[in-house]
Amino acid sequence: MCNMADRMLGDEWKDWDGKSRENPNAPVALFLIVSVGVMIIFSLVLLATEYLIYPRINSLNYMFPVIIRTLIISAMVLMALWIILLTLSLLTKKNLLFNLDKTIFNVLFIFPYAEKLAKKLGISKDKIGNSFIRLNNKIVKIKKPSLRSNQILALLPRCLTKEMHIKIKEINNRYQVQSYTLAGGEAARARIKEFKPKGIIAVACERDLVAGIKDVAKIEVIGLPNKRPEGPCKNTIIDLDEYEKAIKTFLGK
Repeated sequence: MCNMADRMLGDEWKDWDGKSRENPNAPVALFLIVSVGVMIIFSLVLLATEYLIYPRINSLNYMFPVIIRTLIISAMVLMALWIILLTLSLLTKKNLLFNLDKTIFNVLFIFPYAEKLAKKLGISKDKIGNSFIRLNNKIVKIKKPSLRSNQILALLPRCLTKEMHIKIKEINNRYQVQSYTLAGGEAARARIKEFKPKGIIAVACERDLVAGIKDVAKIEVIGLPNKRPEGPCKNTIIDLDEYEKAIKTFLGK
């Protein structure tokens, strides 16, 4: 069992039992599949509602059921088309959606329902979160941003090992990227407000990254989930190659 007294747990880890040290590495497909499940359930609820209220609305006007059914079918078609085009965009790495900038808002809308369905299916909060973050990162890459180094802000957690902080600083100096090590969400929001970046590289656990992406949905964010060999909030590590690739993505390299 990990010692809970020797670490400062963030708000997202208040429910940690001191034992679990899951380091999920979930594919993007997981979030897409669960999202399809959410859409199917939503469609079935709409159809069931229409079936239940049919006698009442038909008695008011015979055209009402036709209009409502048409709207429901249209919504189902649009949801199916959106998920198909998003999947093809991810596979081809080309924007096949009408407005890719609003895609993350759509994904964020689905996420709470996907998280609930995932829980019912026995998929952990961190695993579905990891898949969502990977999807978010791929969407950013498809947009092909081309920023200057002074438009990029890296936000790091205190829980990274000392060695990680040193190596990340070396990479930041090489690309002239500004970074801050922060205690939590409030401090991160303050830095973002002060710096006004166009691109953010955020290093944290899946729970904090999901919350952060929601908070700054209008800014491009590449999230890098940390690995937690000793449990959350202590001596965490990241893949430094992925960190450098995130900087290059924003610089258009």
